[in-house]
Amino acid sequence: MISLIDAGPGTGKTFSLVYGYYKQSRQLYGRIEPTEEQEAIFQYLTEEYSQDMSVCFFAYNRSVKEKLEGVLKRTRAKVLTLHGAGLSVLIKRYAFQRQVYNRTEKHIEALINRPLASLPWKEKSEWFAVKRVCHYLKIEALPATQEALDYLILKYSDLASYSLPGDTVEKAAALLSKAELPDGTVEFADMPWLAAKHIRAPLYDLGYVDESQDISNSTYKLLCKMCRNIIFCGDKNQAINAFAGASEEMYQRIQSHSDAVLPLKMTQRCPPLICDHANAVRPGGIMAGPNNHEAIIRTLAKPSLPEILKGTINPANTLFIARCNSTIINLAIYLHTKQIPFQIINKDLADEIDRFIKKFRPASLDDLQSKLDKWIDRMSHSPNEFYAHSCQDKYSYLCSLIATCTSIDDIKRFCKEAFNQEKQGFKLTTAHGSKGLEAQNIFIIDPPIPLSFAMNHPIAREQELNLDFVARTRTSGDLYYVK
Repeated sequence: MISLIDAGPGTGKTFSLVYGYYKQSRQLYGRIEPTEEQEAIFQYLTEEYSQDMSVCFFAYNRSVKEKLEGVLKRTRAKVLTLHGAGLSVLIKRYAFQRQVYNRTEKHIEALINRPLASLPWKEKSEWFAVKRVCHYLKIEALPATQEALDYLILKYSDLASYSLPGDTVEKAAALLSKAELPDGTVEFADMPWLAAKHIRAPLYDLGYVDESQDISNSTYKLLCKMCRNIIFCGDKNQAINAFAGASEEMYQRIQSHSDAVLPLKMTQRCPPLICDHANAVRPGGIMAGPNNHEAIIRTLAKPSLPEILKGTINPANTLFIARCNSTIINLAIYLHTKQIPFQIINKDLADEIDRFIKKFRPASLDDLQSKLDKWIDRMSHSPNEFYAHSCQDKYSYLCSLIATCTSIDDIKRFCKEAFNQEKQGFKLTTAHGSKGLEAQNIFIIDPPIPLSFAMNHPIAREQELNLDFVARTRTSGDLYYVK
């Protein structure tokens, strides 16, 4: 049996799942005063599921997994990440599986019977394009067909930046055939895809799946095979990870397959004015709850920021959100010059900057700038607007760092300080990184959140609107737009 808790932002999704499990398993958790929606969910769980069921909680990432393990440590419930669940299935059946990043490349070399590095540039780039296609075919759990390829090109904008050979479908089919055979190694996309193909019988009576709007088709198939019964909980308006397979289409499939759909729309976080503001993007996406704060929504000029931030705004209760990484870096530089403490909380961006600089092997800042200029000149001619924008974003934040710092080592020192997770100050993140976070004061930098050109793309448009919805609903107090 499949059930869906159709939730909204700030409604206590994770808490409702955990407390629902305690109710379902007849265990004591503590006294709470549930909302009417939560009470209906708890009643449903106790009526439909028995207390002696084997249970597994599935978390979207490792940090959520660790939090769940903390609150479930006295129970018999298992906690796994979605990809960890796939890996556990493969290990259970085939013993240890080493995670690698070149499994598909090894398969390509086996097909062509020579090292990839020995191929002419054009042929090698075509094989890397096919490799990317296979990555998305695994995420979507699709066979290698022309119809599937057309769908991938529509959904995954980066594919337009690759030169796909005429026999892409045939090459992808050959690679998938090799990838289906376990060999002691797995790539990230292999974990749910391979596990779904090789699992023999359900491992759990009941699975609780949080953030289910972000799961891919291959993960959905794996979960349905791992668990006899599943309770999904998610918010279709917060599906922002299309690059990893998430989509409104996937959420609607879960909804259509569900035996029961239970609403959880009353927010415990956002004030009424913020709810109205968010519902203007996604009508009916959130319902006002107990927070009666008389919120303000205000537009500010960037030069006024220092005075405001040095006033009564508490850094511990404040979050800055931007659409692009370059905006975050530029804001960090600006705050640094004004001697205002800050912390960028996107660790992935720190790693990206480090990898990107190393890629150019610069001898000096001038050398790095010269190589960057040549690189962006090539990349800006891409027919794919999404790819060209991503390249321009990287170019912009690196140019800003070059203009601010005195050497390559100085850039590294600045980044080490900016991304210091123990540092106190105003927190900065992208709209993607803000999901799951909240603060009393939210500042959205360089609005609007949606990219104008992306609004013309049918799938990207929905993602952009969802990003805007996510950004607006992070606040428990006031919302500021900074231009």
